[in-house]
Amino acid sequence: MKRVLIVEDSPKILESLCDILAAKGFSVSSARLLSEARETLRRQNDFDLLILDWELPDGSGVDLCREYRDHKGASPVLILTARVSIDDKEEGLDSGADDYLCKPFSVAELLARVESLLRRPQKFISPSAAALDFEKSTFSWKKQLEIELPRTELHLLEFLMRHPARVFSAKELLEKVWPDASDTTERGVRACIHRLRERLSLAGCPELLKSSKGFGYSFSLPENDDCSAPQGE
Repeated sequence: MKRVLIVEDSPKILESLCDILAAKGFSVSSARLLSEARETLRRQNDFDLLILDWELPDGSGVDLCREYRDHKGASPVLILTARVSIDDKEEGLDSGADDYLCKPFSVAELLARVESLLRRPQKFISPSAAALDFEKSTFSWKKQLEIELPRTELHLLEFLMRHPARVFSAKELLEKVWPDASDTTERGVRACIHRLRERLSLAGCPELLKSSKGFGYSFSLPENDDCSAPQGE
């Protein structure tokens, strides 16, 4: 049974969301305050999905998302908000969220987003000895290096790994990797690429994800076909 944490300060919306997801077979936990959500995540960190309202009485769901990612939380995060500007959407996605749903929304749209975020394969191993484990939310290289990645970055990396050396623009990646109903923009795709490259670089594999100025991005093997952990590890 998939476990979902819903953080929403409106009692009516919270009750409705809990009822909808419980009826679909999810195990649902909820919180109305940022402090309550933090305590819940401190006690239990095995949620399969987080649904976070942006505006909370004692803080922000976006800040909670950043904290969750900073503590290596890798489960998908869906941000709920009445904010509809492009800048707001980018801020939400830049925080590490996987998707962004504007209020008001239909039950069908909510469920479509949830199902899309939770739909994932178990593993993908490329011919180059780079491997993705979707159960553990990790990327590994030649069984030596392993790093945790958020779900969206895992799927982005998976797509590029399935098409090695082929260059894709941000627009193409948006169309091929993100759900049809996603509010992500090309700017959001570029931000996701930037975060992914930073993680790979910190792990000692900066050359796997390449940028071709004016054209796009690709997965390519490093020239020496090797990656190693940073010095000191």
